[in-house]
Amino acid sequence: MQGVKEGFDEFSNNSGAFMTARQTSEYVEKINSGLNDMFDINNQNFSGSQKSPSFLKGDVAEYWHWLTFNADAIAKESEHRVFLPRVNGLGSPDIISNFGKSWQAKYYSNGETTARALSVTPYLESKAKLTIEEFAAKYNMTVDEAKYSPLYKNQIGLVADDDQLVEEARIYLRKRYLKELSIRPQNAERFNRDISTVVSDNAGVNSKPASNEQMVKLAEDAKKGIANAETMELSPKDFINMKMLLSRSLKAGITAAEISAILQIAPVLIESILKVANEKTIDEDDLKRVGTRTGVSITEGFLTGSVAACLTEASLSGMLGDTLKNASPEMIGAISYLAMCVIKDSILTSCGKMSAIEFGDEVTRSIFSTLAAATLCRITSVLLPGVGLAILLSSFVGSILGSVVHTGVKECLLSLCVDSGFTLFGLVKQDYKLPEDLLKSIGVDVLDYESAKVSSAGTQTLGYETAGAINADAERVNITVLKRGLIKADLVGYLF
Repeated sequence: MQGVKEGFDEFSNNSGAFMTARQTSEYVEKINSGLNDMFDINNQNFSGSQKSPSFLKGDVAEYWHWLTFNADAIAKESEHRVFLPRVNGLGSPDIISNFGKSWQAKYYSNGETTARALSVTPYLESKAKLTIEEFAAKYNMTVDEAKYSPLYKNQIGLVADDDQLVEEARIYLRKRYLKELSIRPQNAERFNRDISTVVSDNAGVNSKPASNEQMVKLAEDAKKGIANAETMELSPKDFINMKMLLSRSLKAGITAAEISAILQIAPVLIESILKVANEKTIDEDDLKRVGTRTGVSITEGFLTGSVAACLTEASLSGMLGDTLKNASPEMIGAISYLAMCVIKDSILTSCGKMSAIEFGDEVTRSIFSTLAAATLCRITSVLLPGVGLAILLSSFVGSILGSVVHTGVKECLLSLCVDSGFTLFGLVKQDYKLPEDLLKSIGVDVLDYESAKVSSAGTQTLGYETAGAINADAERVNITVLKRGLIKADLVGYLF
């Protein structure tokens, strides 16, 4: 059945676009769900708190850096992650990681206060009503360790995103370090601090810096239980840059090309295996044809897969505006594939390798098959999320169904065109000339311009006339019934 064959061809070409669009949407959704989870946890921990936002800003800052670092790690497909131990022990870190670093968050209003808070000793921070000797004995330290060692040793100071505050803190720490180094060397180390406005693995993954004002706003919303990504102006596009987008699009294009190649090769391999089993021979021409088709399919699959992935990520992440953030990835894949089909067929038409009528027919058939496949893929992705094979099966069924429907609809429309003379908006050509054989049969001289010859002059000869009997035949009327129908592809004319 012609519609089934054409449908399979569409499936082998468009399935890569659907698969890459779905995979890309899952990637964007993973970032988005991570953002939403962070704000939900933030709201749960601080909703209804009696503490002031100015006091809570340091606590919510820990959640902010935890969330934004991990979201950036997901976006960059890194295995690095950070965690919030939420332990209140003396000198315990606020943020730890799976790559060996830890941070101590100090969100104060000015640089000197921030620096002082980061450079405390165990005894200073404890504020215990004990003598230093009693304190040292309680925590199994020497007196010098309790008095001079840095409490947050090996922890990076995490501070508010304020250039002046950071500069003040660094100046204070540097001056105190040099001063103590000259008079009390044992006390200098606690001022030799590393501070930063972000959590970073120094391999490209970073949290988002946050100012004191931002964290006060987050604390206010968290107390009310309404903190969310939108009010904090945070979305997946903040973790995706153009370089990453293009890199993933190229990877998706390779995946789509592999899918297209496999789907093109599979039917011929099966046919060849059956032919070898039955006839003990392999048709080299078949192998050459599939090689050519597979090469073309790989190229088209790579292009459509790359474009579909790029548009899906850009749309769903918000890079193309809020209107497209909720677009269906299947429809984006369908639009990408159809755009590539139109571009390819337009080039063939402009080069004279395809007529305008054939162009219209190809585009119409692609629309039927692709939209049917996209619809089934969308339904499947909702019912069976994350099942790649189900997407392929849906694309297969939808493409064939759409092609069969297109064939049936086309036959009905062509019948209408035959009976009524309708041109289907120029897609069907109507020819009202009578066939040449019919014209000759009714005695009309038909001049073939290309084969017409000029008559030549010759010598006249005289011949004797001979008498003969004349046979009379009864006249008969020959009736030829004409009908209109398809005389070639999408061309309606008289059949004789």
